[in-house]
Amino acid sequence: MFVHNGTEDAVMNGVASKLMQELSGQKANTFSFTGVADSTGDVSEEDAKVGFLLHEGLMEYTDIVSFYDRKSLKKMASGKVNGLGISSPDDVTLNGLLARLLSGITGPMRFNRVVSASTGMRSASMQAIATNLCSYPRIKYMLPSLGGLTAKGMEDFAVGKPGQEKGADACQHALKRGYLCNGFGEHNSEKIIAYSMFCRGVELSSAVSRVADLKTCRDYQFVDWCPTGFSIYCFKDQKATEPEVAVLENNCGVGTYVNRCMDAVEQFRAQLEESGIESGAVSEACENLSALGKDYQEVACETADDCYDEEEEY
Repeated sequence: MFVHNGTEDAVMNGVASKLMQELSGQKANTFSFTGVADSTGDVSEEDAKVGFLLHEGLMEYTDIVSFYDRKSLKKMASGKVNGLGISSPDDVTLNGLLARLLSGITGPMRFNRVVSASTGMRSASMQAIATNLCSYPRIKYMLPSLGGLTAKGMEDFAVGKPGQEKGADACQHALKRGYLCNGFGEHNSEKIIAYSMFCRGVELSSAVSRVADLKTCRDYQFVDWCPTGFSIYCFKDQKATEPEVAVLENNCGVGTYVNRCMDAVEQFRAQLEESGIESGAVSEACENLSALGKDYQEVACETADDCYDEEEEY
């Protein structure tokens, strides 16, 4: 399910929440791609409405949520390196990037029955992906990225190092620079919980080597209370000529955005109530967002003991 903007009427009048509720009632894994406002400036009414969407539908009725923002999509669409090289990308182009992300994530599932295991493919299910990424049921908000895109006219410059498999370059871009949601700050400034990589046309050894490079890089931090999981799914599409990698990252930086949304809901309480939302629902949203922000703070602690006051009794 794609929720392009938290300010759309379909979100604010409860249609999106109702649809998520119906899907969850069918005992199916629900995956939502949710567009968020640019969060690099001051809090806005859009942040408040996304926060209310988090409270009303995403927290309760989804298994995985992947955020993205239009600013990051435009940056990738216009980029010469790991981008499309389009100076003025339109909505069709931006939606095309989201389609490539969805295609990459679902690739191992779609090719499970048509590609033999001898080709190096590892099958995946939504349940397996969610199990690896979500250490706790509420910590399920992902930051996506893409690697392997080549701008038109830049094909000759897209080749990696001599002797290096082409898929290795795609993996590196996806892990370190192909972000589709940059509004939560630098990805290496917050602790990483887990990764899932979906590699089309990439040798497994190339993906593993790039993961090893990332885990030994001092610029990136990982939670220390559990071994950070990297699930790697490699598959081959006979119609694809170039390698492409999609990544979902579970990062503690999402907690910063959750707190921003909570502040926005408080700040724009009057506007939300004028749009037809009851005062009690707004207060409940603030409480839920505050609790979720504390969950991310506890997950990011060095040890469990650091999360609580020494004088607190249980």
